[in-house]
Amino acid sequence: MFDFSPFGWVHLSGVAFSYIAAWFVFVFPKAGPHHKLWGKIYAVSMLLAALSGFGMYEFNGGFNIFHFFSIVSIVSVSRGWWSIVQYQKTKSPRALANHYFNMCYSFMGLNLAALAQSLRIGSYSSLTDYVITVCLVYIPAVSFSVWLIQSKLMPRMIRTIVMPSPREDPFP
Repeated sequence: MFDFSPFGWVHLSGVAFSYIAAWFVFVFPKAGPHHKLWGKIYAVSMLLAALSGFGMYEFNGGFNIFHFFSIVSIVSVSRGWWSIVQYQKTKSPRALANHYFNMCYSFMGLNLAALAQSLRIGSYSSLTDYVITVCLVYIPAVSFSVWLIQSKLMPRMIRTIVMPSPREDPFP
């Protein structure tokens, strides 16, 4: 039933731990010890899932869309991690906002990958039908996610990080 390669098992484990860790990251108060611990577990799990993805598809056969999104995921998680390290050193509100921004998009990517994988289960008469179905589902999902992150979550997060005086620019 589950005929996975070793890379497939590492990938599946990374994805599962990413979802579990993300739930705890969302539940625990931000900047607390539990949030930090589960955030690290999330980041490592996401990196494992993304890196193992390179071994699941025929890499020598050429670059494909899964490789592209693995790279995007690695960049997003790495930037989120680097931003929080910078915030701990400098207490810059911009670094904290960058951390939040990158981690939100990394979680959006995790959900979109799960959506694409679940759409593969259906039967399609051609690759074109599958691509059209993915686009019809992805365009609203990505649009909603970007709208939510940009217009609702980011402004709320920025207000809670810093309330600058009117003369002070929080993002120079």
